[in-house]
Amino acid sequence: MPGQNAGPAAGTPTPAPAAAPAATAPTPAPNPGNGNGKSDDSNRRRLVIIAAMCAAALAIASGIVVFGMNRRHDTALAACLDAQTTLANAEKTLKESKKAAEAAAKINSDDVSDPKAIDNLKNLTKSNADINNDAVKSNNGCGADLTANILQQHADALNSAATENTDTATKFTNSTQTVYDGQSTKMVSTSRNTLQTSVNDAQNLMTSSNGKVADNATRTNLQKAIDEAKKLLAKYEKDSSWKTSDNATDNNGNAKNAAKEMDKSNSDVKSAMGKVNGSVSAKQASEAKKKAAEDAEKAAAQAAADTNRCSSIAGSYATQAVGVTIQANCSASAQDTGNSLWSGTYVAQSFQDNGGAYTWKLSNGKSLSYYPSGMDAPVSDMDRNYFGADAIRSAQKIVTSDGKYYSRVN
Repeated sequence: MPGQNAGPAAGTPTPAPAAAPAATAPTPAPNPGNGNGKSDDSNRRRLVIIAAMCAAALAIASGIVVFGMNRRHDTALAACLDAQTTLANAEKTLKESKKAAEAAAKINSDDVSDPKAIDNLKNLTKSNADINNDAVKSNNGCGADLTANILQQHADALNSAATENTDTATKFTNSTQTVYDGQSTKMVSTSRNTLQTSVNDAQNLMTSSNGKVADNATRTNLQKAIDEAKKLLAKYEKDSSWKTSDNATDNNGNAKNAAKEMDKSNSDVKSAMGKVNGSVSAKQASEAKKKAAEDAEKAAAQAAADTNRCSSIAGSYATQAVGVTIQANCSASAQDTGNSLWSGTYVAQSFQDNGGAYTWKLSNGKSLSYYPSGMDAPVSDMDRNYFGADAIRSAQKIVTSDGKYYSRVN
């Protein structure tokens, strides 16, 4: 119908109904009984309170921000100051470890098991001779007026320098310990080898001195010393047996004690060996004295026998005009028609019994041989032809070392 709104066309979606207007707080009705403006004063007071509350909230929020910034600054400042302390401690450690390394580097290379350890330590001290933290400390102060970011950067730089110092100190410490451990190893091995050599010698002496000592107690004591030495050799058999910690000073002290133990044992073994050798010498001296007495007695008896050794053959022997006289003490002389040709005294211990024939020496260098009747004698063919073989064999005779033949005449 004209004047009326047409309905929606077919197929056209019906629009959603409009949302209801939001509810609003009712406006306070004016106090009809108050006609003097008190309602306006109440509103103003409410506004003031709200404004005060907003200001307070803003102040609190600002305070929280400022507090957070101050706390971050304080944390960064503390970190920077801690880094300064850390660097100072690292510097001190580095200084001490470097000083110890320089002292260890002065050890004679012959006194360590591996001389290269000394060279390595010397090279390390030389390459780190100019370590200095003055620049990093000067450029990275920890003033309270610096920002948190700057303070943190400075803390990082100081901590980095401290780490470098600590790492270098560790290298010094490890290299120093290697040198001292090498010194300890050499000290112990030297004492051990010396003791082992003494034990070997002592055992040989025990074998060689068996039954040859004047006092067998010396051998008993030597065996005890050997047994004690063997216990120490087993105790310190390995080069690391004296180590008790990772501290070079402690280990060096342990090594000195180990070496001291073995050195004392070595002295004990040597001393016991000396007493055994002394006892061997004493027995040898005693036996030598006894033998000397026996020899002297034998010599005296022989000397006594020499005074009449030739008593049974003493007499005159002759060949034509030349005669030889034999004394009872075996001295002899030769004469030619009353004129002396030679003479000689008996040489002690030269008399030999050859089965009935005797031979001895004279002081003039001649030797005389006596052959009894019935025994042939080594005479020259000329004498044998001249005197006859039967006559020579049947006679008591003397033959001189120059081949002269003399037969007994009385």
